[in-house]
Amino acid sequence: MRVVANGVAKNGRLKATLIVTPRSAPDGATIDLNLATWPRDIVKHLATLSKPDKFPVWYSLSDPNSGAVTPTRLGKPVFAALADEEKGLTELNVLWAKAITGAGDSDPWHTLIADIDRSVNGQKSSADLQPAYPTDPEKATILANGVIVAQPHDPTKKTVVKGVVPNPQTGYAIDISAARAQRVTRKLAIGPYLPGDHDEILETADPDRARFADQRSETLLKRLKDSVDATDLDRQRSKAYFDEVTTALPNPAAAAANAAASAPTAAPALTAAAAATAIALPIAPAAQVLGKQAAGDGTSPPSRAGHVYGSWAQWSPQHQKSSATIQEASRAGAPPAKPKGPPPDPQAKLLSIYYSLQGDPILSRLFGFAFDIEFDIPDNRQNGGDIWLTAGDAPSSIWTKARYAVQEGEDKTKRFWPAPRFESVNASAALTREQMHGVFDLGQGYEQANPRPQYYLTSLAVRGAVSEALDGIETVDKGERHQTSGWTLLDSGRAARSARDLAGASHQRKTYDQKSAVVLHAEELTIGRRLDVMAIGPKHKNVQWRSLMNRFVEYTNLSEAMRERLDAIVADRRQNGRIFDEAAFQLVSRSMPIVGDQESDADGNRNVEAVVEEAFQTWDGTPLAALTCKSTANGSGSDVLPVKRAYDLPTSEFPELRPPPLRYGVGYVFSIRSEFLGGGSPTRRRRHVGTSRNMARRRCHRVTARGRSRDVFCVRKRLQLRS
Repeated sequence: MRVVANGVAKNGRLKATLIVTPRSAPDGATIDLNLATWPRDIVKHLATLSKPDKFPVWYSLSDPNSGAVTPTRLGKPVFAALADEEKGLTELNVLWAKAITGAGDSDPWHTLIADIDRSVNGQKSSADLQPAYPTDPEKATILANGVIVAQPHDPTKKTVVKGVVPNPQTGYAIDISAARAQRVTRKLAIGPYLPGDHDEILETADPDRARFADQRSETLLKRLKDSVDATDLDRQRSKAYFDEVTTALPNPAAAAANAAASAPTAAPALTAAAAATAIALPIAPAAQVLGKQAAGDGTSPPSRAGHVYGSWAQWSPQHQKSSATIQEASRAGAPPAKPKGPPPDPQAKLLSIYYSLQGDPILSRLFGFAFDIEFDIPDNRQNGGDIWLTAGDAPSSIWTKARYAVQEGEDKTKRFWPAPRFESVNASAALTREQMHGVFDLGQGYEQANPRPQYYLTSLAVRGAVSEALDGIETVDKGERHQTSGWTLLDSGRAARSARDLAGASHQRKTYDQKSAVVLHAEELTIGRRLDVMAIGPKHKNVQWRSLMNRFVEYTNLSEAMRERLDAIVADRRQNGRIFDEAAFQLVSRSMPIVGDQESDADGNRNVEAVVEEAFQTWDGTPLAALTCKSTANGSGSDVLPVKRAYDLPTSEFPELRPPPLRYGVGYVFSIRSEFLGGGSPTRRRRHVGTSRNMARRRCHRVTARGRSRDVFCVRKRLQLRS
């Protein structure tokens, strides 16, 4: 069991979420919990522990990592909605069993508990970052079209991350925008279009197809090797971040202070051999009116190796066979193709059902994986401070660190959320503060003497722009018109924070194996993010935060008894009779196999590299909470979950829940909130003190491009969206 801080109740008491995960029983232990009847058994079990002297949650006012602590029982703890009526639980058991056994696995309960045990024990993934690519890419086996054949993910094997490589779209966006700005400025200086003028776009150079076919595999393999070699600097930097965090974890505050005093740059020191070379942008001479670039002008474009390597095509063996079947059928006189679809994977379906139920804020409470609790503020913390929480039989080795904050002055909001491990703002991207009170520090890096911002905004469709620039003659700008896609948020520190998270997970596994206290912090308890926006019109009227993640949900196939149980669980979510829900987005990484090492170690571990994209979210004016286009392809195509959900967006009946429109001539302020384990998140009205309405409006009015407030993005009110 884990317990995660979840805000302050209206009555002033502290709230938390108790996370309960099924585990195999220890040898010789007798328990009253059966996985096949989990929803009923866990609720009945917790009902026996609901009295204050048996309540399964404890706290400490001192850090368990600093020495042995004596856990203290919570003051007047209660379950907010245990909902232990027998009828609803019995029917829920039937629905649960039908979902798990219906996945098609031959031994579903054993398969499920074995996977959970591997996950809890840290046997599903690990990190062994290397400063260079582990193998020689020239020894890789690729298909004639350059595709890498990669084995599908196998949950029974451990995935070992050997490197972290960013797709540095932040730099790409700056390069492309700068090149376009120079081109447009030159045109403005020359004057308006005259009759006969037209855009001269650098054409793509098509190779001799007949000649290229014979050398295709060799050419593509060299391109793969070149992209691997050119990203070794990123591997070295990520390895340096990993080592930096590993060294700092026993005392992160001291390490952060040392980094702030000694590190003048955002990246760890690199060897002289790996120093990056500054390359001038290959922009057309001023004599060329529309900025056409001359091929062979002697200027090399900036490296796009991260994009080339990170977007390299991968096929599964099954897809390879299907492609070969289709290609064979395309020959003259061949019979029609009948490629086989992917074989059913009962294990993957089983695990997707379980983790979908466990990860959804409402369904996890319905099926008995999360329970909301309330308790009194501990003595000596009435004015705020850190509180360590644990659950289960005391003493427990797993803790979470929370912070209770009482604001003074205009902002009277009380906050109780997971506390961050790294709290200092300094030059190290891996050790710097990421969030506070569940709100991300998006403005970090703008206020220092030599600004090194972590987060950026762009209106450029950066992925397509980079791909176009690499098509044929590789350059930065071919003179073409660029597409826009609303606002895209970019995180230039994605690779550093990914290395930080891998180092943190490795540290926690070692601590757990040593039977020492493990303390989880906000960085480790964040499972999603929620994006908010504030529109600043010319007259600054009706300025307020609006979430882009709001939606309503309806459960359409529950019996009356199960619906009554659901109503008790979602009572605090009801708005005008509808169940309010908030979506969240996750940061994704692409798994790249290590080519040339046969995919795995001798012990069966699968070696991969993680490619992380710096462009992590785009808002084009539409809500992010639900699909808004009509299409028969929007569904999953199969009945996967046992509960049927129907989502709807807030209508005019709920004006404060609707997102603002995306318009020209309007300024926008962006903010990101954490979704913590269990689904908890600060509301848009309970924000960090630095993001109050007056401050955001004032900053947005005076900044030139992006705001400098600590945890918001601010965009100049007349900054245009279209390139």
